[in-house]
Amino acid sequence: MDEEDSRVGGSKKSRATTPASAPPDKKPVNYLVVGSLAGVGLIALCAILFVIWYSGAKEKERIAKANAKVEEAIVYATAWLDGDESIDFQKIEDQLDKALKNNDATNRAKGIAIQLKAKRRFQKLEEQRSIESKFLEAKSFIAKGQVKKAVELLQDYVANSKAKNMQEASELLKIAQFSISGDAAMEHLRYLPDRDFENFQRGNYLSYENFEAFGLKQTWLKTLNTHAENAATARREQKIEAEKRKKAAEIAARKREQAERAVRQKAEIARREEQARLARARANPPQVRLEDIENFPDRYYGQFVVFRGVQIGGDDVGRASEEFGDRWVLGLRSARKKMFFGKYRSSPPVITVPERFAEEVINRLENNTLWFNCNVYAEVVKGTFRNDTFPWLQIYKIEVINRGGNIGTLLE
Repeated sequence: MDEEDSRVGGSKKSRATTPASAPPDKKPVNYLVVGSLAGVGLIALCAILFVIWYSGAKEKERIAKANAKVEEAIVYATAWLDGDESIDFQKIEDQLDKALKNNDATNRAKGIAIQLKAKRRFQKLEEQRSIESKFLEAKSFIAKGQVKKAVELLQDYVANSKAKNMQEASELLKIAQFSISGDAAMEHLRYLPDRDFENFQRGNYLSYENFEAFGLKQTWLKTLNTHAENAATARREQKIEAEKRKKAAEIAARKREQAERAVRQKAEIARREEQARLARARANPPQVRLEDIENFPDRYYGQFVVFRGVQIGGDDVGRASEEFGDRWVLGLRSARKKMFFGKYRSSPPVITVPERFAEEVINRLENNTLWFNCNVYAEVVKGTFRNDTFPWLQIYKIEVINRGGNIGTLLE
């Protein structure tokens, strides 16, 4: 307390003894200077802020201009990519390079992408131009008459799958190769009609529209003239060979005709001999019995036979069954008085007669009337029906013997 009091007291004392004016060691404040300094500082701050603002504005202006240049180049390049052929690629390349070199541009990535796309298209176009240049060069060689060089270029061209004029080039290659082909010229001249070849030799050339359309007429004529002499020789030899072949063919034809005539004559003789044999066999067949045909048919197949002393009745003629066909059948009584009905369903053999024979028997014999003594001539045939075989007598002549022993009635 004493210490505090002393300080307080001392303080009070000091305040009591010190006058109201400033201490003697302090100077009075100059507010004008302070105000001036404050104004200068404010001006400096404003100047700094203005510089910062101005720099930012200029930077934005540079970026905007750089971006505009890139966009302009992109639009130009895009028009070319879309097929505007009036635009030169080199100008596009220069414009893009110049615009993209400016680091102020913020859209350089887009410009670079367009530039790469344009370069790829340009490379493809250049490759295609290189390919097509061969076709154009080949045409120029043809126009100059240098067809062999043209053929080499055309072969390279059509071998490239990227060629645009493949069909036209293929046709041109084909006709160009033909126009310089010695074999083709020889083939053409060898087979010309005589009048056309004579006109060609006189210089009156024929129409060669195909060659003329491709500008190859003169080349083809030159090739023809080169081989004209050899073609003339070949034509003469060809005529000689043709004449030889013609004579040989005539000789062969005569020999063939003679051989065929000999074969026909031999066949005719054989036919007549067979007819004579058959006629003899039919006229003088061996005599057999109906029972022999019934019991041993295999012995008589294919032979002509005669049955003597058989009987024919008016009731013994009729139609065969439908299964065997619409034929006339005839029943016969053998010399031993055994009845053979002649029908398929009865015991064999089947006996058939021509329709006129049947009508004659019906007309001449009344019911229960008989021809007592007949000679019946027939051919023995192996008949077949389904899986069955049977002897079949096909009668071709009937002799009715009268009481005097002579032929009273003859059916043949």
